[in-house]
Amino acid sequence: MDDAKPMIVSISEKNSVLSVAFNKTSKGLWADISGVICKTEKSLEIRFTAEQIHFGPAASWVLRYALGNGGAFTLTRMGDKQLQVQTTGWSGIFASMEK
Repeated sequence: MDDAKPMIVSISEKNSVLSVAFNKTSKGLWADISGVICKTEKSLEIRFTAEQIHFGPAASWVLRYALGNGGAFTLTRMGDKQLQVQTTGWSGIFASMEK
């Protein structure tokens, strides 16, 4: 990201539901989302309601305004180790980290 504070996206299962968490390095949680996964022609889409998104302290007012009533994130695979994540007015490309 252009603020020199990288963002980490984690995709996991919590309570039998897919969870996607975005964390800003040194700033903390940006957003944690659970929702419905839908397959599109070229990607996956996570659709969520206002009740399914939790904003953290790193979330700006713009993010809260844009996604506070719900929305969708599109996840598109870009090669073997990259994933593009996008939503209204924002997108990012994430590289896989080996654990």
